Amino acid sequence: MRRLIQIVETISSKLGYGIRNRYHLLEPFIGTKAREMEWAARHNLAEGYWAGREHPVKHYLADVVFSLDFTPKTILEVGCASGPNLYLLAKKFPNTKISGVYLRHVATDRPRQN
Repeated sequence: MRRLIQIVETISSKLGYGIRNRYHLLEPFIGTKAREMEWAARHNLAEGYWAGREHPVKHYLADVVFSLDFTPKTILEVGCASGPNLYLLAKKFPNTKISGVYLRHVATDRPRQN
């Protein structure tokens, strides 16, 4: 199995495939285990995205919404990943119901730990 992974990684890097495509190449050989490996490898991606909540661009989004002439009752972000935008919006709008939708549990588990 380790050798198969090495072969697929070598081929995919020569073809310029990203991490996601590497695991898709493995799927015919090892089935859904390839998807489990993909999301285990992407765990660090969610960590990095959550850590990026202090990036100026994230604050800019919250500032633009905050500058509107009204206070929203609810805010929904679709594709929120680990929720860094929602975190900043919740700080700006403490009385607003803030919700996010994301389909991958790896990204959404991180904010629950905080």
